Amino acid sequence: MIPEFVVGAQRLALEKRLWPLLLASLPQSIKEDCVTSGRLAVVGLLFAALVSFSPGGSDDKAAALQFIHAPPPARTATEAEATLRKRQANLKKASELGLVLPDPSVCYRALHLAVQHVENACEDFKFRS
Repeated sequence: MIPEFVVGAQRLALEKRLWPLLLASLPQSIKEDCVTSGRLAVVGLLFAALVSFSPGGSDDKAAALQFIHAPPPARTATEAEATLRKRQANLKKASELGLVLPDPSVCYRALHLAVQHVENACEDFKFRS
């Protein structure tokens, strides 16, 4: 909280009202980061949330790498196509953000698991290595 002598009474009342609401809406990782870094004012909490959820932020990078490492399994050919397109977009995003891309053997396993159900169901579709 910001001391009253730094801001007016109206802003302090707003800060007191917003602080618990904002704190309750943030993920645990951001809360811990704010507490350890000493950003306990509403402005500090908002800054931490915007940095974390911004394009290219830590959560965005983690989500892109997670999808590359373990895409969801597809049940139909249409789902497989959508998964592969989304994976390709995440690969492009990861390379633009300067992330280290996974080993090709990891990518092969992830792709194979993603389309395995479609491969087994459809005779025309075969996953080649």
